[in-house]
Amino acid sequence: MPVRTGHFQVVPAPEGPVPCVLVGPDSVPVAPVQEYLTELLASDCSPPTLKSYPYDLLDWFRFLAAAGVGWEHAERRHVREWVLAARTKSNPQRQRRAGRPPAGSINSQTGKPSLRDGYAPATVNHRLSAHEPVTVLAVSASRAARRAGRCR
Repeated sequence: MPVRTGHFQVVPAPEGPVPCVLVGPDSVPVAPVQEYLTELLASDCSPPTLKSYPYDLLDWFRFLAAAGVGWEHAERRHVREWVLAARTKSNPQRQRRAGRPPAGSINSQTGKPSLRDGYAPATVNHRLSAHEPVTVLAVSASRAARRAGRCR
């Protein structure tokens, strides 16, 4: 089932070795994302990694759509704002049922703290690690296209 957000969605790959792809409003895979996933596959990354990165990048595209910025025009400040927002927003998978102990309280049986409401630092860092190589590829492609346009 496709996950749709801000006119971008993650869909099962119709063909090819990667399990799912991030497609744009035109239903075409986002080229830098597809290229990066292919590089991950060639690097022998696990299937769960190949599946999680498009979803991490979907969060980036969701953020940019909410900010009214096209992904091709994102700047460093947008990355900073995205990371700061991810550190403070609530994780919907951690919704607490009535009667549950508050986030961060110590479990009397295990001695471990309960999970907090937001995203863990490792999750934020994972999303950032998925984002950076795609941005580098997109910037490189954009520069190459501009150079090609000047050479005509």
